[in-house]
Amino acid sequence: MQLLGPNSVKSICSGPAPCVMFQSLKSLTFYRCELLQSLFAYDVAQNLVHLEDLLVEWCPLLERVIEAVNNEKTVLQKMKNLVFMGLPKLYGSSAAVDIECPSLEHLIVVDCPRFSFSTSSLSRNQFSFSTPASDYLGSRNLVKLNDQQHLQLLSSRLMNLCRLS
Repeated sequence: MQLLGPNSVKSICSGPAPCVMFQSLKSLTFYRCELLQSLFAYDVAQNLVHLEDLLVEWCPLLERVIEAVNNEKTVLQKMKNLVFMGLPKLYGSSAAVDIECPSLEHLIVVDCPRFSFSTSSLSRNQFSFSTPASDYLGSRNLVKLNDQQHLQLLSSRLMNLCRLS
């Protein structure tokens, strides 16, 4: 599923959602959703059991992935690829990281200055982490950071899916 530039969207699903509505999703892309402040309500996130790829780009008001509920983290068991780009408010001072991704393999973070874990800039698009990303996001894998080739692969794969639908 892809949301590309719907400027009026404030949330993906407000209110209780039928479980089956989100259970089969494997890939989600959010691009230029100008008013979006969080991606999922807590109850919706519990149903993302097959989600493997999440790409979120240029959503200037986005503060968190999951709406806050008792500071609990949502476990996304099958999440392999996370891409956060151009999200100036993501996980600012009042928002803790709200997801755990035990299967995470790739994390791309570009132009997200408030991302709450400790980073030091190596170049404009690369970071080193004082806490390994695998620990930070609860992954059992060694997480590859800001792999541009992998980003291009993900982007082209998702564009091909768009053409097929």
